Amino acid sequence: MSGIINGGGDNDSLLNDVKKYIDLNIDYLKVAGTEKLAIILSSIAVVAAVMILGGIALFYISFSGVYLIESWVGSESLAYLVVGIIMLILLAIVYAFRMKLIVNPIARFVSKLFLDKSK
Repeated sequence: MSGIINGGGDNDSLLNDVKKYIDLNIDYLKVAGTEKLAIILSSIAVVAAVMILGGIALFYISFSGVYLIESWVGSESLAYLVVGIIMLILLAIVYAFRMKLIVNPIARFVSKLFLDKSK
């Protein structure tokens, strides 16, 4: 660079510096992309594990609810119907608040991951 400032013809050195700078930026983007991809994949794995375990827990809680409600209503089939209706109500609530509960947190996570300049 000193060749340009001093009026010399050191263009080859400048060209080499620019090539090194571009190569370093490409390497940085590869490393940063790999890091962010690893974070996303690990987050997906954690969410999947939590959903599977939560589904299993909800399954057992539902059966215990059936047995509890059966003692109140006196009929096992009616207890299953009540638990099914409760599950449908919970599904409707989650669907109604899907933006607030699901979409916005995911969008916030991804935008912080890719747009955060603190790293």
